[in-house]
Amino acid sequence: MKCGRKYDWRVHVAKCTCGGLLDVKYAYERIPEWIDESKRSPWRYWRLFPIANPESTWNLGEGGTPFFKANRLGEHLGLKNLWIKDESANPTQTFKVREAGLTLAHYREIGIKRFVLSSTGNTAAGFTYGLGHAPPFEMHLLVPITAKERINFDIPSNVSAGFVEADYFKTIERANKYAAETGIPSEGGFGNICRREAMKAVSFEIFEAGVKPDFYVQSIGSGVGPYGVYKGFVELEGLGFPIKPPHLVCVQPENCAPIVNAYRKGLDDLPADLAVDAPKTIASTIANGNPKGGYPHLKRLLDATRGIAETVTEEEIIAAGKLTKLDNLNSEPAVWTALAGLKKSIETGDIDSSDVVVLNNSGGYRSGTIKNLPLFSLNDTSQKINEVLNKNMKQA
Repeated sequence: MKCGRKYDWRVHVAKCTCGGLLDVKYAYERIPEWIDESKRSPWRYWRLFPIANPESTWNLGEGGTPFFKANRLGEHLGLKNLWIKDESANPTQTFKVREAGLTLAHYREIGIKRFVLSSTGNTAAGFTYGLGHAPPFEMHLLVPITAKERINFDIPSNVSAGFVEADYFKTIERANKYAAETGIPSEGGFGNICRREAMKAVSFEIFEAGVKPDFYVQSIGSGVGPYGVYKGFVELEGLGFPIKPPHLVCVQPENCAPIVNAYRKGLDDLPADLAVDAPKTIASTIANGNPKGGYPHLKRLLDATRGIAETVTEEEIIAAGKLTKLDNLNSEPAVWTALAGLKKSIETGDIDSSDVVVLNNSGGYRSGTIKNLPLFSLNDTSQKINEVLNKNMKQA
């Protein structure tokens, strides 16, 4: 996306040699039909995913989530057309399992059987669930100690996990270094094309329901979700449908808002002085203090859609959480954050009562923890980490 270089889709690349990210382009004129009626969502859209054969996929039970009008919540906010895309109906209760499903299908086709992942909780839950249904793979999972309370789900025998004494960003850096030094492919985070491509199915499902949103609202850590949703609507337009991408509403907690703060300053890149060390927020799943890789791309999308970038306080997040009960939503603090931002955008007049608004809902909030995972320091060598994780996997 930075230099224009093209890559074979069967090669695992998270970043170009120039340092830029990769994106996927499809030859619309060569697609016989964008929907495969023999499949359920999300695999009914496989021709617009980076896979060549739908038989490469696993049925993880993801996709095709409920989409409904939130009458009580909409009335409380003064919105006539508030719609909920209820991703809490996915396995692990979040959209992250969509990203895991497409990633594993893509890896199956290009021959990757082992990889490294770093996560604060929801992504880890999605991928471990996926690997529990996809035994040919093995995953080394590194989790920041700051997210320890998020790791309370079952870990299958083909996943070996450990905590790192660091925040989310430093753990990502350590995981990338670990992958480079051991030769195990890195999943790539925002750089993983399948993360962004998988989220297009949310757009396709909304479109098939006959709703054309004016605004799409989601809280963000790095921005994978809104990025994919935007691209989905762009591709629908490219296929000839009369629809435009909605205005993106991206919300972050005040205690961890590097993207919003950089965007408000009109910056093209995220400078180090706007990064947040060890962020403290109830919305821990989006507490990415330094999403410098994704920021330039999300800025481009906010500019293109004349979107809204908003921050909310911890008090506003908690208050919004209480509002979700109006329509009995199974929601986590990341959704409360998005809802608080939506409320603020209505109060400022940026969103009108007649606008069609879609809010992404997920319910991946979990309590408890797994206590017996190994703990690594940033000074531990990749060799030591590899030996411990391999040993644990063999024992499992």
